[in-house]
Amino acid sequence: MFIENELIQLIINKSKINKNSESLNVDINLINDLGIDSIALMELVYEIEEHFKIEIGDDDLDLDIISNYGKLCTLIKNQVNTDERK
Repeated sequence: MFIENELIQLIINKSKINKNSESLNVDINLINDLGIDSIALMELVYEIEEHFKIEIGDDDLDLDIISNYGKLCTLIKNQVNTDERK
């Protein structure tokens, strides 16, 4: 739950919306539903990398992945778990 809560806070801060974590579900699209533009989305990716101390590779910078809360959360979890095993 730690990753989900931290990601929600990063998204809320980047989108400047006044939403609580209950309104963000796995299917929410950061662009269409929250109005995050492409520049803000790339800034969010950078902030995610810094916050979770991970590197999101070029293959994972697919708009379908990084603009979907659930897929982005899964990507972060996989990266964090991979880094912990090193």
